[in-house]
Amino acid sequence: QQIARGEDLLKQGKLSEALRALSQAAEANPEDAKVNGLLGKVLIRWGQPSAAVAKLQRAVDLQSSNPEYQALLCLAYDWNNQYDKAIKACQRSSDLAPTYAPAYAYLAEVYADSAQADKALSTARKALELDTNSAEGRRGLAYALQTVGDFKTAEAEYRKAMDLQPADSFYRLSLVRLFRRMQRWDEAAAE
Repeated sequence: QQIARGEDLLKQGKLSEALRALSQAAEANPEDAKVNGLLGKVLIRWGQPSAAVAKLQRAVDLQSSNPEYQALLCLAYDWNNQYDKAIKACQRSSDLAPTYAPAYAYLAEVYADSAQADKALSTARKALELDTNSAEGRRGLAYALQTVGDFKTAEAEYRKAMDLQPADSFYRLSLVRLFRRMQRWDEAAAE
């Protein structure tokens, strides 16, 4: 029951409550891959990628055939500036499920963070070819566009991601970061 509650809270963007519920679930079920995976996802969004790596690696160890856990592990490694490990995790995810769009979206972010703009853009576009309604794909493309200075198109893509997942604060925070980078302080505060 705590797992379902934590998952619902995560979908609503209530990260502190989701973290609390999933931490309790993890204490009760430390060998549950789903609880470790969800907790890792919350920790990424909470800005704790090191802790997320530990939980996601545990989820992968428990259920190595799950492409979502591999893709989230990719994102956690990326946010830890461990680009080689991130690329390998995303490649494992896409090997498990070649049409799993988030793996390509997260890989695009890794490429953007490691100064490989062309790869970032093409990989983000691949994510959207696989799933045009992927909020992660929209965010991945927006992030890649942001890194090459195409702020106007990046903003439009972040807004599309927000439209696809309106309750999820992750996409709104991405837009706020873009506004800050552009020094559009009033718009950042309004979001």
